Amino acid sequence: LNSTYYPRVRSILKPSPIPDDILHTKYYLAARTFFEQAAKANLKASKLDINVDWNIVRQEINGQKVASAIVGEVLYGMNSGAKNSLDRNYLSMAEATGNAKILPLHVVTEIEEVIPKGFRVICNQINEQGTVVAKKTFTCRYLFLAAGSIGTTELLLRAKYNGKLRRLNNNVGMHWGTNGDAIGIVNRTGQTNPTQGGPAVGVIEDFDNPISPLVIEQIPFPSLPEGTYATLGQGLTLPEGKLTYNAKTNSTDLFWSKDSANNQKIAQAYLSTYQKLNQVSGTSNSQSLDFSTSVHPLGGATVGNVCNSYMRVKGYPNLFVVDGAFIPGSTACANPSLTIAALAERCMDNFLNRSRYRRDSDIIESQEL
Repeated sequence: LNSTYYPRVRSILKPSPIPDDILHTKYYLAARTFFEQAAKANLKASKLDINVDWNIVRQEINGQKVASAIVGEVLYGMNSGAKNSLDRNYLSMAEATGNAKILPLHVVTEIEEVIPKGFRVICNQINEQGTVVAKKTFTCRYLFLAAGSIGTTELLLRAKYNGKLRRLNNNVGMHWGTNGDAIGIVNRTGQTNPTQGGPAVGVIEDFDNPISPLVIEQIPFPSLPEGTYATLGQGLTLPEGKLTYNAKTNSTDLFWSKDSANNQKIAQAYLSTYQKLNQVSGTSNSQSLDFSTSVHPLGGATVGNVCNSYMRVKGYPNLFVVDGAFIPGSTACANPSLTIAALAERCMDNFLNRSRYRRDSDIIESQEL
């Protein structure tokens, strides 16, 4: 990963740190406050490499693009086009080959095996209001699942318990975790502009924390009052959670204990780091850390349990999981997106290099209005 696939992904996503001229605008006051506080506490802080086109952020600041990154709309996407999201790289690159077609507003509801070696994918085509306008079915020889930890795991669990993928083992849904995510609120005196700027542009790496290594990022957050700013921590959580199929709702239920021994350990580690920050800056945490919200869910179809090391699902040589469901619970104090993409690249290299895989595609679509 480190020699081949991380560099390849970086060459496509083109991450870079926030330029100083943008950092020193009013929109990133909370980020500058965060950096200053870390320096006073002798904690290692640095700019994050993130997938953002900073020239578009400059256009936002100058009123030439719709304000999005600068007003903290990180959780809702960036409508200015500042974020180098998949539609601007991998998906557009795939479409440009002429061998791929992107179908937006298609919600997959079921997957099932088709004998002898294929799959059927059933989905609802919806409009922008969420109304189903058509039901569609696709059949394919090879199927790659990339619906995220929750989405992919739910599709697999539904197929397993409805008899559509009978050879799935009992590890599906297991080994789920939050990547150690913990949201905190820091109080200080003075202005902070806590709802502005984004995405997360700076990080504290407290790998020498005596309880457990961790990182803390400053993030914009809606509805926060002046004199505060929000943070997101990521630590070494264990994959202690699980997703199970609920036949009554035809969906999944999540079971995860934020009070497990390991999660209590991570909580103490975070409090230790926050105490260092607060002691030197006269700040405080306004509430208990929120461990019940994760923006980096991982697991459910993990390596060694549901999949082999090349992301192929055990029992199904033509079925692959290429998203965060493959990773058991944590990417070790880091945003998992780079690792997920690198693993997917590695999977595809292995797939294409195996001579028994045909390069042509047999995708057949049927539609029921």
